[in-house]
Amino acid sequence: MPSIRAVLIGVSPMLRDIVKQCVGSERDIEIIGEFLADDDKEPLRLLRPEVVIISLARGEADDVANRLLETAPNAKIVALSSDNRVASCCMLRPHKKVLSDFSPQEIAEFIRNSG
Repeated sequence: MPSIRAVLIGVSPMLRDIVKQCVGSERDIEIIGEFLADDDKEPLRLLRPEVVIISLARGEADDVANRLLETAPNAKIVALSSDNRVASCCMLRPHKKVLSDFSPQEIAEFIRNSG
């Protein structure tokens, strides 16, 4: 079964381990890269991930996800709020789903489904 390729951006070490255990343990989802929040986003073009999971810094809005779509237009973006209680999930098409008190299964479901 082909893997859905995902990258992590700005995810704290503890949360990164949780994401890797939950989402990365799904058979069809593979984490192919990790970046710090302030790293150059150009490597995203080369990796061409299907999913970008980003942890927003305090004060950042989910418009960061819209900017990421410019670099990775075919990716689904999962933007985790700074308190990690809300995940804004979006795609290039006008689609946005906000998950509060989300489970790893809900994130995986969004990653797998296009609508």
